[in-house]
Amino acid sequence: MILFLALGIVPMAMDGFTQLLTVYESTNIIRVITGFMAGFVIGWFVNSALSSRPELFDSPSSVILPANSRLTLK
Repeated sequence: MILFLALGIVPMAMDGFTQLLTVYESTNIIRVITGFMAGFVIGWFVNSALSSRPELFDSPSSVILPANSRLTLK
């Protein structure tokens, strides 16, 4: 799950920090593509977090999230 989130957010972060730290300026199509990817994975994460209903499970460790991730308490 973390890899999937990183694959969606890292390109936007790289594009933004490259513009901040150098003279490079991205084009509108690059901004749209990286923004769409980041928005999709953030929306997916929020949706999966909101749709896991704790009252339907015995304990936090029995909650199964997308990508076969598990919610555990440390």
